[in-house]
Amino acid sequence: MAEERGQLIIAEAQASPDAPVHPSAPAPGGVDLHMHSHASDGVLSPTALLARAAEAGLRHVALTDHDTVAGLPEARAAAKQHDAQLIDGVELSCTYRGITIHIVGLAFDAQAPSLQQLLTRIHALRQARAEAIAAKLEAAGVHNALARCRDLAGHDRLTRTHFARLLVASGVARDLKRAFRTHLADGRGAAVRAEWPSMAEAVTALHAAGGIAVLAHPLRYAKTHSGRDRILRAFVEAGGDALEISTAARDPDATARLLGTARECGLYASSGSDFHDPEQRWIRLGTLPRLPEGLPPVWTHPRWPRATPPAAAERRPQ
Repeated sequence: MAEERGQLIIAEAQASPDAPVHPSAPAPGGVDLHMHSHASDGVLSPTALLARAAEAGLRHVALTDHDTVAGLPEARAAAKQHDAQLIDGVELSCTYRGITIHIVGLAFDAQAPSLQQLLTRIHALRQARAEAIAAKLEAAGVHNALARCRDLAGHDRLTRTHFARLLVASGVARDLKRAFRTHLADGRGAAVRAEWPSMAEAVTALHAAGGIAVLAHPLRYAKTHSGRDRILRAFVEAGGDALEISTAARDPDATARLLGTARECGLYASSGSDFHDPEQRWIRLGTLPRLPEGLPPVWTHPRWPRATPPAAAERRPQ
Protein backbone atom coordinates (compact mmCIF):
# COMPACT_ATOMS: atom_id res chain seq x y z
CA MET A 1 0.00 0.00 0.00
CA ALA A 2 2.81 2.42 0.90
CA GLU A 3 4.61 1.60 -2.35
CA GLU A 4 1.44 2.30 -4.36
CA ARG A 5 1.02 5.62 -2.56
CA GLY A 6 4.60 6.55 -3.38
CA GLN A 7 4.22 5.73 -7.07
CA LEU A 8 0.99 7.74 -7.24
CA ILE A 9 2.57 10.83 -5.64
CA ILE A 10 5.57 10.71 -7.98
CA ALA A 11 3.38 10.23 -11.05
CA GLU A 12 1.13 13.14 -10.09
CA ALA A 13 4.09 15.44 -9.49
CA GLN A 14 5.66 14.53 -12.83
CA ALA A 15 2.40 14.83 -14.73
CA SER A 16 1.41 18.26 -13.41
CA PRO A 17 2.41 21.07 -15.79
CA ASP A 18 2.60 23.43 -12.80
CA ALA A 19 4.95 21.23 -10.78
CA PRO A 20 8.27 23.09 -10.36
CA VAL A 21 11.50 21.31 -11.13
CA HIS A 22 14.24 20.64 -8.60
CA PRO A 23 16.29 23.74 -7.77
CA SER A 24 20.03 23.70 -7.30
CA ALA A 25 22.29 25.66 -4.98
CA PRO A 26 24.25 27.83 -5.13
CA ALA A 27 22.18 29.72 -7.71
CA PRO A 28 19.53 32.42 -7.93
CA GLY A 29 16.33 30.75 -6.82
CA GLY A 30 18.17 28.44 -4.41
CA VAL A 31 16.19 26.77 -1.63
CA ASP A 32 16.89 26.27 2.09
CA LEU A 33 13.98 25.12 4.22
CA HIS A 34 15.77 24.63 7.55
CA MET A 35 17.50 27.63 9.16
CA HIS A 36 17.70 29.04 12.69
CA SER A 37 17.84 32.55 14.13
CA HIS A 38 18.55 33.90 17.61
CA ALA A 39 14.85 33.47 18.38
CA SER A 40 15.95 29.94 19.32
CA ASP A 41 19.59 28.82 19.29
CA GLY A 42 20.94 30.47 16.15
CA VAL A 43 23.30 33.43 16.52
CA LEU A 44 21.92 35.76 13.81
CA SER A 45 18.78 37.83 14.01
CA PRO A 46 16.08 36.93 11.47
CA THR A 47 17.00 40.11 9.58
CA ALA A 48 20.70 39.23 9.45
CA LEU A 49 19.91 35.62 8.56
CA LEU A 50 17.72 36.62 5.60
CA ALA A 51 20.39 39.03 4.40
CA ARG A 52 23.02 36.30 4.54
CA ALA A 53 20.70 33.89 2.73
CA ALA A 54 20.10 36.44 -0.02
CA GLU A 55 23.86 36.96 -0.41
CA ALA A 56 24.18 33.19 -0.86
CA GLY A 57 21.66 33.23 -3.71
CA LEU A 58 18.77 31.76 -1.74
CA ARG A 59 15.35 32.94 -2.84
CA HIS A 60 13.01 30.39 -1.20
CA VAL A 61 13.71 29.94 2.50
CA ALA A 62 12.10 28.87 5.76
CA LEU A 63 12.94 30.06 9.26
CA THR A 64 12.55 26.94 11.43
CA ASP A 65 13.47 27.90 14.98
CA HIS A 66 13.21 25.31 17.72
CA ASP A 67 9.68 25.14 19.13
CA THR A 68 8.89 28.80 18.48
CA VAL A 69 7.49 31.03 15.76
CA ALA A 70 8.62 34.23 17.52
CA GLY A 71 11.08 35.16 14.76
CA LEU A 72 8.66 34.85 11.85
CA PRO A 73 7.27 38.43 11.76
CA GLU A 74 10.78 39.92 11.56
CA ALA A 75 11.80 37.30 8.99
CA ARG A 76 8.79 38.11 6.79
CA ALA A 77 9.72 41.80 6.74
CA ALA A 78 13.34 40.96 5.92
CA ALA A 79 12.32 38.58 3.13
CA LYS A 80 10.40 41.38 1.42
CA GLN A 81 13.50 43.58 1.48
CA HIS A 82 15.47 40.89 -0.38
CA ASP A 83 12.69 39.83 -2.77
CA ALA A 84 12.78 36.36 -1.21
CA GLN A 85 9.91 33.97 -0.59
CA LEU A 86 9.68 33.09 3.11
CA ILE A 87 7.84 29.94 4.09
CA ASP A 88 6.69 29.91 7.71
CA GLY A 89 8.55 27.19 9.56
CA VAL A 90 9.28 25.66 12.95
CA GLU A 91 11.32 22.72 14.24
CA LEU A 92 9.33 20.72 16.77
CA SER A 93 10.90 18.54 19.46
CA CYS A 94 9.38 15.06 19.73
CA THR A 95 10.18 11.87 21.61
CA TYR A 96 10.30 8.41 20.06
CA ARG A 97 11.33 5.46 22.21
CA GLY A 98 13.31 7.65 24.56
CA ILE A 99 15.20 9.66 21.94
CA THR A 100 14.57 13.19 20.69
CA ILE A 101 13.33 13.49 17.10
CA HIS A 102 12.96 16.79 15.27
CA ILE A 103 10.11 17.48 12.87
CA VAL A 104 10.24 20.56 10.68
CA GLY A 105 6.87 22.12 10.02
CA LEU A 106 6.41 24.16 6.84
CA ALA A 107 3.71 26.37 5.30
CA PHE A 108 1.32 26.44 8.25
CA ASP A 109 -0.87 29.05 9.91
CA ALA A 110 1.39 30.22 12.73
CA GLN A 111 -1.58 31.38 14.79
CA ALA A 112 -3.58 28.15 14.49
CA PRO A 113 -4.80 26.99 17.93
CA SER A 114 -3.50 23.45 17.39
CA LEU A 115 0.06 24.68 16.84
CA GLN A 116 -0.03 27.36 19.51
CA GLN A 117 -1.23 24.85 22.10
CA LEU A 118 1.55 22.43 21.21
CA LEU A 119 4.18 25.18 21.33
CA THR A 120 2.93 26.29 24.76
CA ARG A 121 3.19 22.74 26.03
CA ILE A 122 6.70 22.28 24.65
CA HIS A 123 7.78 25.63 26.09
CA ALA A 124 6.77 24.49 29.56
CA LEU A 125 8.74 21.26 29.11
CA ARG A 126 11.74 23.21 27.83
CA GLN A 127 11.57 25.56 30.82
CA ALA A 128 11.54 22.63 33.24
CA ARG A 129 14.50 21.01 31.49
CA ALA A 130 16.47 24.26 31.52
CA GLU A 131 15.92 24.63 35.25
CA ALA A 132 17.08 21.06 35.83
CA ILE A 133 20.20 21.51 33.67
CA ALA A 134 21.02 24.78 35.44
CA ALA A 135 20.69 23.14 38.84
CA LYS A 136 23.16 20.43 37.82
CA LEU A 137 25.62 22.97 36.45
CA GLU A 138 25.41 25.05 39.61
CA ALA A 139 26.11 21.95 41.66
CA ALA A 140 29.19 21.49 39.48
CA GLY A 141 30.36 25.01 40.23
CA VAL A 142 28.82 27.14 37.46
CA HIS A 143 27.39 30.07 39.43
CA ASN A 144 23.89 31.44 38.67
CA ALA A 145 23.64 29.27 35.56
CA LEU A 146 19.99 29.80 34.65
CA ALA A 147 19.95 33.60 34.81
CA ARG A 148 23.28 33.89 33.00
CA CYS A 149 22.14 31.52 30.28
CA ARG A 150 18.98 33.57 29.76
CA ASP A 151 21.08 36.73 29.52
CA LEU A 152 23.29 35.13 26.88
CA ALA A 153 20.29 33.91 24.87
CA GLY A 154 18.24 37.08 25.22
CA HIS A 155 15.12 34.98 25.89
CA ASP A 156 13.94 32.01 27.95
CA ARG A 157 13.59 29.42 25.14
CA LEU A 158 16.78 27.71 26.24
CA THR A 159 18.35 24.76 24.45
CA ARG A 160 21.39 22.68 25.36
CA THR A 161 23.37 24.80 22.90
CA HIS A 162 22.70 27.87 25.03
CA PHE A 163 24.10 26.07 28.07
CA ALA A 164 27.09 24.95 26.02
CA ARG A 165 27.76 28.60 25.15
CA LEU A 166 27.54 29.46 28.84
CA LEU A 167 30.15 26.82 29.64
CA VAL A 168 32.46 28.26 26.99
CA ALA A 169 31.88 31.83 28.21
CA SER A 170 32.60 30.69 31.79
CA GLY A 171 35.87 29.07 30.79
CA VAL A 172 34.62 25.63 31.77
CA ALA A 173 34.87 24.29 28.21
CA ARG A 174 37.10 25.32 25.32
CA ASP A 175 34.37 25.08 22.68
CA LEU A 176 30.81 23.90 22.16
CA LYS A 177 31.84 20.38 21.17
CA ARG A 178 33.76 19.92 24.41
CA ALA A 179 30.94 21.45 26.43
CA PHE A 180 28.60 18.76 25.17
CA ARG A 181 31.17 16.01 25.53
CA THR A 182 32.03 16.85 29.14
CA HIS A 183 28.72 18.10 30.55
CA LEU A 184 25.61 18.04 28.35
CA ALA A 185 25.62 14.91 26.19
CA ASP A 186 23.58 11.91 27.26
CA GLY A 187 25.15 10.26 30.27
CA ARG A 188 27.10 13.35 31.35
CA GLY A 189 26.64 15.18 34.62
CA ALA A 190 24.33 17.96 33.40
CA ALA A 191 22.31 15.85 30.97
CA VAL A 192 18.53 16.00 31.46
CA ARG A 193 16.19 13.94 29.31
CA ALA A 194 12.94 15.62 28.32
CA GLU A 195 9.78 13.74 27.39
CA TRP A 196 8.60 15.78 24.43
CA PRO A 197 5.27 15.21 22.62
CA SER A 198 5.07 12.21 20.31
CA MET A 199 5.64 12.44 16.56
CA ALA A 200 1.94 11.78 16.02
CA GLU A 201 1.00 14.75 18.22
CA ALA A 202 3.38 17.04 16.34
CA VAL A 203 2.21 15.91 12.91
CA THR A 204 -1.46 16.21 13.91
CA ALA A 205 -0.94 19.77 15.17
CA LEU A 206 0.89 20.78 11.97
CA HIS A 207 -1.77 19.26 9.74
CA ALA A 208 -4.52 21.00 11.71
CA ALA A 209 -2.63 24.25 11.08
CA GLY A 210 -2.56 23.48 7.34
CA GLY A 211 1.14 22.63 7.34
CA ILE A 212 3.54 19.98 6.09
CA ALA A 213 5.54 17.70 8.42
CA VAL A 214 9.17 16.95 7.48
CA LEU A 215 11.49 14.55 9.31
CA ALA A 216 14.59 16.67 9.91
CA HIS A 217 18.23 15.49 9.49
CA PRO A 218 17.32 11.76 9.55
CA LEU A 219 20.91 10.51 9.73
CA ARG A 220 21.38 11.83 13.27
CA TYR A 221 18.97 9.60 15.16
CA ALA A 222 20.49 6.15 14.96
CA LYS A 223 23.83 4.56 14.11
CA THR A 224 22.43 1.71 12.02
CA HIS A 225 20.43 1.47 8.81
CA SER A 226 17.75 -0.56 10.58
CA GLY A 227 17.44 1.98 13.38
CA ARG A 228 17.00 4.88 10.96
CA ASP A 229 14.53 2.85 8.93
CA ARG A 230 12.40 2.16 12.03
CA ILE A 231 12.28 5.85 12.87
CA LEU A 232 11.34 6.79 9.32
CA ARG A 233 8.54 4.22 9.22
CA ALA A 234 7.27 5.42 12.60
CA PHE A 235 7.21 8.95 11.21
CA VAL A 236 5.17 7.75 8.24
CA GLU A 237 2.81 5.88 10.55
CA ALA A 238 2.38 9.14 12.49
CA GLY A 239 1.22 10.80 9.26
CA GLY A 240 4.47 12.52 8.24
CA ASP A 241 4.72 14.03 4.77
CA ALA A 242 8.36 14.51 3.78
CA LEU A 243 11.97 13.58 4.46
CA GLU A 244 14.83 16.06 4.63
CA ILE A 245 17.15 14.59 2.01
CA SER A 246 19.36 17.47 0.90
CA THR A 247 21.16 18.47 4.11
CA ALA A 248 24.60 19.52 5.31
CA ALA A 249 25.21 16.00 6.67
CA ARG A 250 26.07 13.77 3.70
CA ASP A 251 26.48 10.01 3.77
CA PRO A 252 25.73 8.56 0.30
CA ASP A 253 25.20 4.98 1.47
CA ALA A 254 22.93 5.83 4.39
CA THR A 255 21.03 8.36 2.29
CA ALA A 256 20.47 5.80 -0.46
CA ARG A 257 18.95 3.40 2.07
CA LEU A 258 16.62 6.09 3.40
CA LEU A 259 15.65 7.09 -0.13
CA GLY A 260 14.47 3.57 -0.82
CA THR A 261 12.23 3.58 2.24
CA ALA A 262 10.99 7.09 1.47
CA ARG A 263 9.98 6.07 -2.06
CA GLU A 264 8.22 3.00 -0.76
CA CYS A 265 6.31 5.08 1.79
CA GLY A 266 5.36 7.86 -0.62
CA LEU A 267 7.22 10.70 1.06
CA TYR A 268 8.17 14.02 -0.48
CA ALA A 269 11.76 15.31 -0.37
CA SER A 270 12.88 18.48 1.39
CA SER A 271 16.09 20.50 1.35
CA GLY A 272 17.57 22.27 4.39
CA SER A 273 20.97 23.08 5.85
CA ASP A 274 20.09 23.36 9.58
CA PHE A 275 22.14 26.57 9.62
CA HIS A 276 22.78 28.08 13.06
CA ASP A 277 26.04 29.99 13.08
CA PRO A 278 28.43 31.43 10.44
CA GLU A 279 31.30 30.02 12.51
CA GLN A 280 30.12 26.48 11.70
CA ARG A 281 32.22 26.26 8.57
CA TRP A 282 30.84 22.86 7.60
CA ILE A 283 27.36 24.38 7.10
CA ARG A 284 27.41 27.15 4.50
CA LEU A 285 24.24 28.67 3.12
CA GLY A 286 23.66 28.13 -0.58
CA THR A 287 25.74 24.95 -0.94
CA LEU A 288 23.17 22.19 -0.60
CA PRO A 289 23.24 19.44 -3.23
CA ARG A 290 20.47 18.91 -5.75
CA LEU A 291 17.50 16.90 -4.53
CA PRO A 292 17.60 13.29 -5.76
CA GLU A 293 15.44 12.09 -8.59
CA GLY A 294 12.54 9.78 -7.88
CA LEU A 295 10.96 11.70 -5.01
CA PRO A 296 8.67 14.70 -5.55
CA PRO A 297 9.97 17.93 -3.97
CA VAL A 298 8.09 19.15 -0.93
CA TRP A 299 7.03 22.29 -2.84
CA THR A 300 4.83 20.08 -5.04
CA HIS A 301 2.86 18.97 -1.97
CA PRO A 302 -0.84 19.93 -2.16
CA ARG A 303 -0.55 22.04 1.02
CA TRP A 304 2.40 24.09 -0.27
CA PRO A 305 1.43 27.74 -0.94
CA ARG A 306 0.68 27.80 -4.65
CA ALA A 307 1.98 31.33 -5.10
CA THR A 308 5.50 30.54 -3.87
CA PRO A 309 6.96 27.39 -5.52
CA PRO A 310 10.57 27.60 -6.71
CA ALA A 311 10.15 28.37 -10.41
CA ALA A 312 11.55 26.34 -13.27
CA ALA A 313 13.11 29.45 -14.75
CA GLU A 314 15.37 29.84 -11.73
CA ARG A 315 17.36 26.64 -12.18
CA ARG A 316 21.10 26.79 -12.52
CA PRO A 317 22.16 26.06 -16.14
CA GLN A 318 23.58 22.58 -16.63
